[in-house]
Amino acid sequence: MKGAAIYSRKSKITEKGYSIENQISFCKSYLINIGISEYSIYEDEDFSGKNTQRP
Repeated sequence: MKGAAIYSRKSKITEKGYSIENQISFCKSYLINIGISEYSIYEDEDFSGKNTQRP
């Protein structure tokens, strides 16, 4: 059985976290379609991809 990680972050364009749920949903659907059912989810709600000084 294969595993995967889903990494979502705040949108640089909107500066809001609304797209995080959409990113996770899209990734879950993709993983299921390719036969991966085990995954971990990592979220960066407070940091934009533009900010490289994040945990």
